[in-house]
Amino acid sequence: MKVSANGTKMWERIIQGTGGAEIYDIEQTPDNGFILGGVSNQRAGGDQTEDSSGGDYWIVKLNADLSIAWNNVLNTLFYDNGRGQNTFTDLTQTPDGGYAVLGYSSEPGLGDKSEDAHNESADFWLVKLNASGTQVWDKVIGGAGNEFDGSIASTSDGGLIIAGRSSSDISFDKTENKKSNSDFWIVKLAPEYVTTTPTTMRINSGGPEFTTATKKTFVSDKYYSGIDRTSSIPSGDILNTTNDVLYRSGRSSPSFSYNIPVVNGQVNVTLHFAEVYFGAPGKKGGTGSRRFHVNMEGSRKLTNYDIFVAAGGALRANQVTFPVMVTDGVLNIDFLTGAADQPRVCAIEVVPVSVTLTPVADAYVRGGSYSVTNFGLTGSLEVKSLSTDPAVNRAFYLKFQLPAQTPVVSAKLRVYGRNHENTKPISLHAYGVNTDTWAESAINQSNAPAASTASLGFAAVNNVYQYYEIDVTSYVRARQQAGEALVSLLLNDPNSRNTRLIFNSREAASNPPQLVIQTTNPGARFGLEEVFSEAAEKQPSTVYPNPVKDQFTVSLSPEHGGQISFEMINAAGKSRSVPAPRNIKPGENTELNIAGQSFNTGIYSLKVKSDAFTEVIRILIAE
Repeated sequence: MKVSANGTKMWERIIQGTGGAEIYDIEQTPDNGFILGGVSNQRAGGDQTEDSSGGDYWIVKLNADLSIAWNNVLNTLFYDNGRGQNTFTDLTQTPDGGYAVLGYSSEPGLGDKSEDAHNESADFWLVKLNASGTQVWDKVIGGAGNEFDGSIASTSDGGLIIAGRSSSDISFDKTENKKSNSDFWIVKLAPEYVTTTPTTMRINSGGPEFTTATKKTFVSDKYYSGIDRTSSIPSGDILNTTNDVLYRSGRSSPSFSYNIPVVNGQVNVTLHFAEVYFGAPGKKGGTGSRRFHVNMEGSRKLTNYDIFVAAGGALRANQVTFPVMVTDGVLNIDFLTGAADQPRVCAIEVVPVSVTLTPVADAYVRGGSYSVTNFGLTGSLEVKSLSTDPAVNRAFYLKFQLPAQTPVVSAKLRVYGRNHENTKPISLHAYGVNTDTWAESAINQSNAPAASTASLGFAAVNNVYQYYEIDVTSYVRARQQAGEALVSLLLNDPNSRNTRLIFNSREAASNPPQLVIQTTNPGARFGLEEVFSEAAEKQPSTVYPNPVKDQFTVSLSPEHGGQISFEMINAAGKSRSVPAPRNIKPGENTELNIAGQSFNTGIYSLKVKSDAFTEVIRILIAE
């Protein structure tokens, strides 16, 4: 029933079969229809198109006009009421347009249920439906006792979270003993596959959310662990940056870590530092007063790092960038006490350079008498080719989910395996497949889609177990530019060598197939703060006098070259070109005049840009 804001009935819709049914959950769907979940104890008839067997899940999808789009009874075809029944409790919509349906069941693996209940007791029974209501998979979750009264929700990482009650001790999926007769039990399920778009993560360590003059947002401090202690100064000019606020605060304690979730692949990690205590006006110390270590992914990146020395003094911003490979979905950064005092960091930036995808589906197919056999759930992928005997022939298919709205710079396919018959190098070729509708559990030689392209490239596979790599950039980029979210590839030997190659599938225990996508140029630098890092590696230009009024001199670095230009940037990030004389020469003095350009008093950044590099100099315009 739909009621208005004041409670007046607007319409009603009755969904019924031949007996009894109850609705336990309803949600509006993106197409302005509804998804309903409940239980049914009735034979097929009316709106119900399948028999239920003594209590089963009944899921009904309504269109926007309240007509039935589809309905699905999820049952076990099991009539022993001594084992209880299937009880629906909750459902949630999933990011792929499908539905996760939750309840509990003590029945065996029959009908729509693929697993027996643990110890013949009630367990959570989770069923995944696609957008059309077809069952995709199901899963039993529980211990040796009873699990019941479950609720489910989709999570931001594409996974699911279940909350309910459990009377089980440690057993099966349960990792803790109950404290009383029954306790709350929360279970987090990982995504079916990673579809997360690689994104830049910026963290203001020890401080609140902050947006820089160049529109970079550093989120408030998060993902840290260890000794929870921060330090800050209320004010003060920080040189070498237009974002003083970012460098006044920091996380500082004898030992702390950051564990930042990222997409697997290579990332560039930039650490932002400023020494705001040792050597600052009115404070003791300087060189050697603070020296600490930094590890990333268990590897030492900085040893006895001295912010004061690296930045050239106190109250000066400094950045250090490292390329890091992440393989477990979490970037680990450890700050450790070194030779003096304790570590301190002001901000952290994590910029993805590449992302490593694993297949959402893979399978090999075989000809001859095996042409209708499915090999999709095995731990291996095979290739063999013999023109005179179709039964020998094997090839395999891979399907990957592309990261959304992330430009592909390059794409390398990697498969782990070897030549299992001899030491000869056998050419393994990759082909593009434009048809992505094939299913891992159903594909065979008879229904497998044909290649849509010529060979994209090949790898020579010998008898050594290793990853073999093929460049498939052209095809992956073409599919992404066509708006496709999936990419399928066929791997085959076109040369009839009658030699068997075996590779790990995604079901193998380790080393699954990979599609390594480079998303940015690893050498690229963006934004004002990165300019400082680049210029710091070269002999810098200088400005005098500073503070300036109308006219000042820039002593140019001899490392500039080609066309040279000047730009003034205010604290809000707005820029204005500064007229410069002709025939500017690197290594010489250049006179600039800003009279009549209406610059207000305050701190500015002078950007000096040439064909060789770009640098930024902090200046103060006085009255």
